[in-house]
Amino acid sequence: MTGFINYLINGISLGSVYAIIALGYTMVYGIAKMLNFAHGDIIMVGSYVVFITTHSMGMPVFLSVLLSVIVCTVLGIVIERVAYKPLRDASPLSVLITAIGVSYFLQNAAQLIWSSSPCQKSRASQSQEAPQPEPSSDWHAIGDRFPSTARRISPTG
Repeated sequence: MTGFINYLINGISLGSVYAIIALGYTMVYGIAKMLNFAHGDIIMVGSYVVFITTHSMGMPVFLSVLLSVIVCTVLGIVIERVAYKPLRDASPLSVLITAIGVSYFLQNAAQLIWSSSPCQKSRASQSQEAPQPEPSSDWHAIGDRFPSTARRISPTG
């Protein structure tokens, strides 16, 4: 039963994130009559800001999220002034191509800044290294038992 409750809470949490992103797309399309493909990339920049300020700088999570909101707001204003405002009277195809270009720009800028190589980071709340199970033993997570082969594909393994 606890596994079901955990899955339910995780599903509601992830669904809430998807709902917020969809609401953002809907608001932008409803107001500006354009699809902003950079919307998800601005969220990515905000996520990186929270991650870097929390893990590398040791900032409290609340302040990191507040800083992320400020950074994303400023980034949105800059993108609107530089990329979208000059295209107010342009064709919808020009605006669509610009939105895709801004999305690619943000993705590649993030890849240049933070690189694309995977790295393992410890949680901010952990003060010590988590004990590693033996390679041949089963491990437990979210109230379920997983064979040791599943550990290779887990995000924490």
